[in-house]
Amino acid sequence: MYEQSWFIRMEYVIIIASISAMAAAGGLIFNAYERHRESKIVRGTFWLELEKMFQHYDPLYLHLRFQGGDWICKDNVGPSTKEGIAQLCDYLGLFEHCYILLKQNIIDLDTFQGIYKTRIIGLLSNKIIRKEISNKKWETFHELLRKLGLITYGDIISIDECREYVSHRTTEFK
Repeated sequence: MYEQSWFIRMEYVIIIASISAMAAAGGLIFNAYERHRESKIVRGTFWLELEKMFQHYDPLYLHLRFQGGDWICKDNVGPSTKEGIAQLCDYLGLFEHCYILLKQNIIDLDTFQGIYKTRIIGLLSNKIIRKEISNKKWETFHELLRKLGLITYGDIISIDECREYVSHRTTEFK
């Protein structure tokens, strides 16, 4: 009788242990799902915050927009005041920060290219801005250009290539 009672108690222990193991596995699965979901929310929030940082430079960006920008693909107009050049340098610095985040795999290249590559090509399409960018102090910005495929054989893509990209993009929206 004692052996049978022990056996019944052991069945209960096995059942309870099995239920506990399934509950623990369910908890782990739920936790993994929630972490994945949370990481997507954090990533989305980060991209929106980065966009806010770029909005600070909208006055400069408006000059370089593919449609209607008065500096886009121009040789003799661009930032000319000390304040304008300072804003350009800050704008380029923000792109350099983005490159550092790309290197550290904090942001992904595909999303960055999809959102910001046209802004960079807008910068490269202006002769005055290209002159500033060609300065060696912008080496981190040059690394970003390499990562985006905008430096080939050691040279920044040509103004003509920028113009071709711009004309393709503006006809695409019509």
